[in-house]
Amino acid sequence: MAELVSIIVPVYNSGKYIRETMVSLCNQDYRDIEIVLVDDGSPDNSIELATSVLNEKGANYRVHSQENRGLPGARNAGLKIAGGEYVCFIDSDDIVSPTHIADLAKSLDEGDVDVAFSGFEYTKESNRNGQDVTYGHGEIFQKKTFLDGFVKRKPAVHCCSLIIRKSLLERTGLEFNEKLRRYGEDVEFMWRLFSEVDRVGFTGKNTYKYLVRSNSLMTIGKSEPWDNFIVEFTESIERLKSKHTELIPYYTLAFHRTMLGLLRVIAESASRETYIEYVDRIVTDDMLDTLASFPDVKVRVMSHILKTNSILYYLLYRKRIRR
Repeated sequence: MAELVSIIVPVYNSGKYIRETMVSLCNQDYRDIEIVLVDDGSPDNSIELATSVLNEKGANYRVHSQENRGLPGARNAGLKIAGGEYVCFIDSDDIVSPTHIADLAKSLDEGDVDVAFSGFEYTKESNRNGQDVTYGHGEIFQKKTFLDGFVKRKPAVHCCSLIIRKSLLERTGLEFNEKLRRYGEDVEFMWRLFSEVDRVGFTGKNTYKYLVRSNSLMTIGKSEPWDNFIVEFTESIERLKSKHTELIPYYTLAFHRTMLGLLRVIAESASRETYIEYVDRIVTDDMLDTLASFPDVKVRVMSHILKTNSILYYLLYRKRIRR
């Protein structure tokens, strides 16, 4: 008998998208699933729209309602009530291909691993299903081989493209950091998660379709999420360095690469003055030295630009988003 998979779906103000998301979950080839909807204090009728689809399709589902706690709090609430041996997370505006859960469960089982992931692609509202599923070769990565790729984002991993044995989360006490309500909760969680496993499975298929909304950039001037992330990610990496000393080189690369990415986000969505404040706060000689030899040419180039002319770094990303 197949293992039950709990698909945790945080729901907040997603009425425009959630019906199609639910249809994609109901159309999974893998049938032993339960859908855990977490109503995170949503002000619209998202839950009603979702349950109407699930009832029509005869799906196995449950609903948990709570006051708004943000995405990490909603995922944690879903984990507490999930009945499956395996868990995964789907955002309420995304789409998954029919084989998504089956491919993930197969990778978990056949690879005898605690965590596996699929590929993903970015989609637009005009075509949420994206391209045809691209088929590659499934693979089992040893820990250091995986972390070497993860830090370079090759292959890229999305938190919602994961499947995890619930026993791993229970054994380690892993959950999402609820202080990171609006930025960075996924990357912080994944570094803690992948530090706890020896191997990671990969389906080789791009079955997760991540919707990039036209209004997805953070509101200009809202610096609190970035401040929280700097504090929490710094503390998280330091704890990991103490716990897993053999992985310190990966954590050092991850920290500085992630801070460079944060500056990109700030450049895209904040004022020039705010960006300069964060450059002064984030950029250090250690960061620039680390990124100067980073195993990815684009990162090396962008870090060099940041070092020699931080305003040019800002202008390059502003130009990119204004196209």
